[in-house]
Amino acid sequence: CHKKSPPSLSSFYCNMIPLPTFEQLSTVPSMATTALLFAIFWTVSLPLAEKKIALKLTDAAWWPGAVSPTKSMMYNFGYPKEPTKRFPDGVTESLARDFYSGTISICVAHALCATPMVPVLIRG
Repeated sequence: CHKKSPPSLSSFYCNMIPLPTFEQLSTVPSMATTALLFAIFWTVSLPLAEKKIALKLTDAAWWPGAVSPTKSMMYNFGYPKEPTKRFPDGVTESLARDFYSGTISICVAHALCATPMVPVLIRG
């Protein structure tokens, strides 16, 4: 890295913290630490994302048309079609909204977790 050159993208990368090597990342403690950090991150961010999505669904013009297909999907996953002790009101619109927001947030989490594999797919 050259100190006299004007700031650029390459100088930005020169000032970054060096990334650990493959050998450093291949140890059990570093893998356990990475897994723990991901677990903490998803434990905090998924419920927040679900709440935000659920609030947006309330105002979405298309949501009333999506309630019935969402309820059908819930029935396929074992939710009762009729009220029960556990679900005295049956599957409500609010429950469907929470289910839908949970499904979307988990799909986004899976997509984000798969993103680091893109370079492997491209480069082989």
